[in-house]
Amino acid sequence: MSKDEKQKRDGPVLKVHGGPITGSIFQNEGQNGPRFAATFDKSWEDDDGKRHYSSSFTEIDLKIMQEKKVIEKTRTLMVGLRHEQEQMREVQSQATQKLATLPPEQQARKDEYIQQRNKRREDAPARNREQRREAPRER
Repeated sequence: MSKDEKQKRDGPVLKVHGGPITGSIFQNEGQNGPRFAATFDKSWEDDDGKRHYSSSFTEIDLKIMQEKKVIEKTRTLMVGLRHEQEQMREVQSQATQKLATLPPEQQARKDEYIQQRNKRREDAPARNREQRREAPRER
């Protein structure tokens, strides 16, 4: 699947409109968490009322983008989305750390349970061999 097909399927997370120009923000998953990318397009209607889109801009289109601050607004939203994602990761990390830290009594019970479980696992093969030796064989 091409990048364009994936973006069409997933769709933009936000759009910024400035006259006929639209900035679309897409979220992509990266190795270090979500990343954001933007595309820009313009739309117009032909004489039959059919809507068309293009990602090619004339000098006038660029002036509209500048005057309507489409690029600036799109970038500001992208920075905000990234900041929001970083805050969410930080909150999740803190919650995970908090859950991982047990009071001393609970930690001691957990450690004892783990030791007992590991002992049972170590003894299991020997118990299984003994049970097989003691079990009557069917003929």
